[in-house]
Amino acid sequence: MTDIHSLKYSTIIKNFDIIVFARDLSKSFLMLDGAVEELLGVKAENIISGDVKWLDLVYEEDKKHFLQNLFTDLKSNNENSQVDFRIQMPDGSLRWRRRIGTVENEDGSWVMRGIIIDIHDKKVSEETSSDLLTKFSLLSHHVEHGLIVLGQDLSITYVNNFTKSILSDAGLLWEDCIIDELISLSNENSIINVINESVLTGFIIKYSMLTDVTAYLNLGKKRLPIDLKITKSHDNTIYFFFSDISELIAYQNTILKKTKELQELNENLNLRVEAETAKNIKHEKMIATQKKIGEMGRLVSSIAHRWRQPINSLGLNIQYIKELSDCGELTKDELNTVHDFCMVLINEMSVTIDGFADLFKVEGVKKKINILNKIWEVFDLYKPTLEINHIFHKVSVEVDGQEVSDHKIVLQDTGTLSRFDIFSFENETFQIILNLLVNSVDAIIERRSAFSNHNGLISVVLSVDSECIRLKFSDNGTGIREDILENIFEPYFTTKDEGKGIGMGLYLTKVYVEKNLNGKIVCENIPNGCRCTISIPISSD
Repeated sequence: MTDIHSLKYSTIIKNFDIIVFARDLSKSFLMLDGAVEELLGVKAENIISGDVKWLDLVYEEDKKHFLQNLFTDLKSNNENSQVDFRIQMPDGSLRWRRRIGTVENEDGSWVMRGIIIDIHDKKVSEETSSDLLTKFSLLSHHVEHGLIVLGQDLSITYVNNFTKSILSDAGLLWEDCIIDELISLSNENSIINVINESVLTGFIIKYSMLTDVTAYLNLGKKRLPIDLKITKSHDNTIYFFFSDISELIAYQNTILKKTKELQELNENLNLRVEAETAKNIKHEKMIATQKKIGEMGRLVSSIAHRWRQPINSLGLNIQYIKELSDCGELTKDELNTVHDFCMVLINEMSVTIDGFADLFKVEGVKKKINILNKIWEVFDLYKPTLEINHIFHKVSVEVDGQEVSDHKIVLQDTGTLSRFDIFSFENETFQIILNLLVNSVDAIIERRSAFSNHNGLISVVLSVDSECIRLKFSDNGTGIREDILENIFEPYFTTKDEGKGIGMGLYLTKVYVEKNLNGKIVCENIPNGCRCTISIPISSD
């Protein structure tokens, strides 16, 4: 039996980086065996003989901690002694080791028996994780959105500066907050229930203006409506990402209020008989007001579409960093890559705001606008909406009756491209194309609600000849009922459900085309959809 135990002991010593020792604390080592030279940088016989003192191997900054640990164990008669320390190897590098031992009094002498193991990689991983968490905190503090992190016991363990600021303004300390009281839902379901019943690792639960349930941040007497996303990582850490949507809701309520007022006005039009001049003046004022409201709504909606994907990407990258850290697989190169990617996303979001701010500036005079470039500009701005709704689009160009196989040829041919120049207000030209695009998207979505496998397609054909420029805008949506086709250009006439449209889009488009471009617009049903055609005379300036 002794031989078997000796064989097992010998196998462990040979196959693992481990040192087994026994040491009389007042004298010297009684036994020292194993990977001594690999872990300590000197041979075992040099230590046993006393040529190399054991304490001299310990890195200078760790000696005090090393000795205090031993003294504490002796004083408290602790049978299980453990201490982490660094060894300075012959090549000058510092390597982490851990001593685990048992201290016993044998015949009046204190003897420690135990092992020494290599923990360098583990320590480096812990230091990297700590550094990562610090950088994660710095990154999250520079984002103008809220972040709340819950531990496995569902208590709040971390919030970023944006969240701290909101809570502080309400006189709250995040350390005192309970998630089930801090965040509530309009359907009165508790957040804890949502986490326990619905939040799965790798999935995201969302509550936003587009859902039936609204999420609120409870700030004392004030309830702040928020766009909320909840996700859980593989280590069961819960992440709450939120943004303040109170201003968006205020805009929405303003639009709904104006819509109601306009609908009530329309219902009572037959009671208002006034002079034609006065009627036209009031009508023009109403159109101007509605135009501003419509542009504001488009601005908010477009920004929301353009920001949704970058925000999701930021959230996923933050989660990705955390998961790599938890697994001990995060490298400095990986962290730098994710950091650079996130900063690019944030810069893109800033550029988006600047672009939309310039787009909706008030204009006073007409200027030369290339309608082909404007079409691509509108489709580019609305690209996120098309992608989210899985709608494809195609733009074709015809010059003097001949289709150009590649529109890029036109874009590179200055002479041909200039034939698509018109004189107009830039914002109104943008609104003409955008109104047609939005109507097509809505029609396709409505048809897909009835046929879930319906593939959406928007086709645009832009042609020019010696007489006029024509824009044909087609989609494979629901089309327009024949009995109401002649009414679609009337103000306040809409085929959409209540609250989804106020019937001003095509009316304003018709006003812009006829009044400012001296053109015409007609809509007609085609097989599997609808087509709107705008004709602009070459002499429209």
